[in-house]
Amino acid sequence: MAYMYHALTTLLLLSNRPQFTGMGENIMATQYEADRQCLAVLKRVCGIARSHPGPALCLSALAIAHSGHLLQQPVAQQQAYEILHQAQKFCVADSSQVVDSRLRSAWGWPTRL
Repeated sequence: MAYMYHALTTLLLLSNRPQFTGMGENIMATQYEADRQCLAVLKRVCGIARSHPGPALCLSALAIAHSGHLLQQPVAQQQAYEILHQAQKFCVADSSQVVDSRLRSAWGWPTRL
């Protein structure tokens, strides 16, 4: 669990760096590198949630809600989506409607009616 908390703080720090102000190629390269690192952390967190369900599901759902838009591969998107719904059942949280519609939009999936 300690790694999961560390991963969540890493995601937050990577995506909310104060040096992302400004314009130019350097800022784009910095943002690309931060996104790449966030994606690597997100995949590890999802892997932990898949192999050790339980409290890790709740923390991985937070990571997916924060950085799930970075997932580009359909298989990874589907697995992240499954983790979100497993976490909703385990954590008794019903906040996935907003996350669900936001991720579906980011991934180019059809929206639910």
